[in-house]
Amino acid sequence: MATLFRRKSWWYLQWWEGGRQRRQACHTQDHRVAEEQLSDLRRRLRFGESDPTDYPTDLSHFAREFLRAQEEKRSADHVRNQRRQVESFLEAVPLELAKVRMHHVERWLRKLGRRLSPRSVNQARGTIRLLFRQAQKRGLVRDNPADLVDRLPEDRIESGVLSRAEFDRAIELAHGTPYLVPLALGALAGLRRGEICALRWEDVDLDRGELLVRRGKGPRGRQDRYVPIGRRLAGILSEADRHSVFAAAHRINRKRWGSWTPSGLTHGIRDFGRSIRLPQLNGPQILRRSFGSWLVAAGQSLVEVSRMMGHSSVVVTERHYIRFAPGHRGMIDEL
Repeated sequence: MATLFRRKSWWYLQWWEGGRQRRQACHTQDHRVAEEQLSDLRRRLRFGESDPTDYPTDLSHFAREFLRAQEEKRSADHVRNQRRQVESFLEAVPLELAKVRMHHVERWLRKLGRRLSPRSVNQARGTIRLLFRQAQKRGLVRDNPADLVDRLPEDRIESGVLSRAEFDRAIELAHGTPYLVPLALGALAGLRRGEICALRWEDVDLDRGELLVRRGKGPRGRQDRYVPIGRRLAGILSEADRHSVFAAAHRINRKRWGSWTPSGLTHGIRDFGRSIRLPQLNGPQILRRSFGSWLVAAGQSLVEVSRMMGHSSVVVTERHYIRFAPGHRGMIDEL
């Protein structure tokens, strides 16, 4: 039976194996982290897996194991970005896992900052921070070097929305192109780009006037939700050619180009916006923001808008869309 014990504020694992008592340092003073290591050890002992102390200490080996675990939790695009970031870190820091220090991470991030935006650098820092957090839980490192590196300040720009006239023009020019259905799903149903790519025909019920948005990987879209289908969206979906632009078992496809991916959809809509001289149409997110702003401006309650958009809380909806509410200005114009 594996147990925990404490010595001078540090936690240790203790268990019997092969008639011998074995001990291993948890390298943490946090009881919660030590409990996670204990549960992991008990699971390995129970199912007869490899020696609990035989974790890969080489950074490249542990990184491969980390990315394999991420593939089960995250979307393909997210894991692809993480893989690119981890490979860049391994190239810049060819050390053992326990020998990586704060200045190694800081120097690598400073090098990335010469060609990437602060937001991209912070995302890379987050990936390496998550990697070392997993190493901490397994007792391979005592401290997380990425925790000691400060995030870069990001310039947050208030994003705009499309007007009804701009969207009508985009929809009119999108007829006969593979962009028609994604544009309609983004602006008339409020779907995220990953939800657009994952939608299937079996989830679209034109008779009842609703579509089922299934939960996806990652922190957003944590549960299934139903979104009502308006008359305009129903007309576009009913006229869509299911052989060229369709949502079936292999997702929304583009004729000749294969399935949409979230990043490919972003670049495609951005290029389409430039081709029709509508630069503010820079991706699926502005379509989703337009959907929320139009509903709030029409007098829809924030609670209902939050439910349809799949927000984790109505507070998120209020933060982004309260300014579009009809009575938001109150009596200021009467002063």
